[in-house]
Amino acid sequence: MLMADDTIERLVFGRNLRRARKLAGLNQTELAELLEGPVDQRTISRWERGHEPRIERRREIARALGQPLDFFYDESVLDD
Repeated sequence: MLMADDTIERLVFGRNLRRARKLAGLNQTELAELLEGPVDQRTISRWERGHEPRIERRREIARALGQPLDFFYDESVLDD
């Protein structure tokens, strides 16, 4: 069964978000505290499970984790 491209993109973003967070040595709560606005551990968890945030938030996450935005769309994570 083939997944829609947007489903794959969300899955890739979520897995790479988790990878970047762990590389930064942060737990979900610590990452949430680095971001502006109403973000908590549950929100980070949802994003890591495939509920992709708005593009402005994705840019903020990339800056907070010290990664280029492209890092979050590296599909090689699907091979893990």
